[in-house]
Amino acid sequence: MTAKAFDIAKRVPMKVQDLLKIPGTTYSIMGEHEAMETWEPLAKYAWTQQSDAHFKGDVTGSLQKVIRAGEMSGRITDPITKNIDPHRLSSFLDTVARIKAATHGMVNEDILLALAQQGGPTLRGLSDEGFLALAIQSQMMGGHRAGTAYMSLWQQLASGTMKKRTAEGMEEMGFLKPGEWSSEGGHVSIGSEASKRLAQLIGQDPLVFAKQINEELAKKGITDPIEQQQAIMR
Repeated sequence: MTAKAFDIAKRVPMKVQDLLKIPGTTYSIMGEHEAMETWEPLAKYAWTQQSDAHFKGDVTGSLQKVIRAGEMSGRITDPITKNIDPHRLSSFLDTVARIKAATHGMVNEDILLALAQQGGPTLRGLSDEGFLALAIQSQMMGGHRAGTAYMSLWQQLASGTMKKRTAEGMEEMGFLKPGEWSSEGGHVSIGSEASKRLAQLIGQDPLVFAKQINEELAKKGITDPIEQQQAIMR
């Protein structure tokens, strides 16, 4: 293990003793084989964080949180084997680094872990841009609230757990067609094709859905921000 640490140190300018802490930290999360495979990408991420003048605390703690966030959101695991994929992990770490840079560290590993805890598997299908948008939203709402909001949006649109007035509004806006949904006793049932279409609408980037709402409102001549908010909340 020490020999591997010295080898990684040739490409990642960290002290060998600090590099040796990484597999010890990740072993309990992912097992020995995956801990060794992901050692170098995690070391690169750790070095990037340590190089940030605003970084405070223990980098190994940050690594544990970012791995947990990636696992819970399904963004670092192979969809078939469920094992951590080093390539997916590297891509996720790059995205997290971009998020931290874009928010000046305001959205950190703690926020992303909270987002993943509440959003769970609904985050799996998000594109990098979609995940970035939701993470930045977490800066204003907090990770738990942003994750809960996205889970609720997913349940309503993809699972059809919306209220009747919501379905009526969706039909009025053109997102649902007449006959694609029904309501009995206040419970809304949405057809499979409509449910699939709505899931695709929000599955990769929730901002795509928000953009389409604005476009539909504009078609109706509703362009004032306050009037738009009233129309959405009606």
